[in-house]
Amino acid sequence: MQPDLVWGYFGGILEGYRKGAIPPMPLTETAAKNAKPREQAFKLSDGGGLFLLVQPNGSKLWRLKYRFEGKVLICTES
Repeated sequence: MQPDLVWGYFGGILEGYRKGAIPPMPLTETAAKNAKPREQAFKLSDGGGLFLLVQPNGSKLWRLKYRFEGKVLICTES
């Protein structure tokens, strides 16, 4: 398969990455399980707007950040 054809296929999936750029690795199960709480809440990105929010009390919450009609919204998974 020619490189341009491969990029054409993956270009739609990896929209937003320039040609030849390597997208970030998705969050692994091990990294999510081993995330330790800090003094302030922090995010571990999984890509495509999905992230794991780790709270100071140790709770871990999945969130999805997206845009709808120009507004940034965050979907909570419970």
